[in-house]
Amino acid sequence: MRKEYRIKIDNELIGLERVGTEPAQSQDPSKAAERLERETSSSGIGKTIAITMGRQALNYAISNYGNLTGDYVTQERIQAGIEIFSTITMMITGGVPGIIIGAGSIALKAVSQQIDITKRNREVDLLRMRTGTMNFSGGRL
Repeated sequence: MRKEYRIKIDNELIGLERVGTEPAQSQDPSKAAERLERETSSSGIGKTIAITMGRQALNYAISNYGNLTGDYVTQERIQAGIEIFSTITMMITGGVPGIIIGAGSIALKAVSQQIDITKRNREVDLLRMRTGTMNFSGGRL
């Protein structure tokens, strides 16, 4: 006596990802459409491209805010706010590794800012020495 088993497998290609590769007997037909919609909405190349393009457009607009309005201080504040928001978001959603990376990012930013301030102060001191205005600024030379 010979028994024949048939298992139907439906593969639907959306973008470059396979969706709905479970055997038909394990899928409930009433939930198949709902599952397909959920999987395609939560993942996909189109969504990733849209997010990337949106980020690039936002970064471009913010980076040119100072050029368009002449207010570079506000541009710097907006960029710092976005950086702080993204670091905090990474720390919240990333768990322990996110907290470690966020703390390291904040520390590196602080060190970089101190180095930049030191360089600027050194350049100002050199310019004062060249122009002979050290006496007016409290210098001892």
